Amino acid sequence: MARGASTNLRRRRSSGFGLQPDPEPRLTASTPGGIMSLQSRHSLAERVTVTRQASLGEFEQLLLLAVLRLGDQAFGSRIGDELEDKAGRRVSRGALYSSLDRLERKGYLEWEVEPPTEERGGHPARCFSITEGGLEALREHRRAYRELSAGLEDVLEPGATG
Repeated sequence: MARGASTNLRRRRSSGFGLQPDPEPRLTASTPGGIMSLQSRHSLAERVTVTRQASLGEFEQLLLLAVLRLGDQAFGSRIGDELEDKAGRRVSRGALYSSLDRLERKGYLEWEVEPPTEERGGHPARCFSITEGGLEALREHRRAYRELSAGLEDVLEPGATG
């Protein structure tokens, strides 16, 4: 919500107590020309189109890189092993799969079920792959990192004195 904006709350009879959101919100905001009031069932977000890519945290970047490195062998257990081997990050199975699922919801990963094998004890497995959106997100984060770290090599390199 915009700075200085508020929505009206009314006390309504309901099974619960306290303030409930007004069924027809009235948005008021301070503007340079005074106070603006919108009385509409449509939110400002529906009227303003903002293009913004879903954020990508450090651990999510590492997961995408591991999936990219493993290619057609990007199964959950192997992704966890890759994170530990290459990044020194141990991750629980629950944290790994919840993060992979979150990346799928963001549109950065997709998966297919691979048939059961003897190697997996007769169990099927999900094989993950990075989407074009995931690859673009990695490229953008890499570009930003390079630009921000340019000229700081003497400080960031091992053995550097800052």
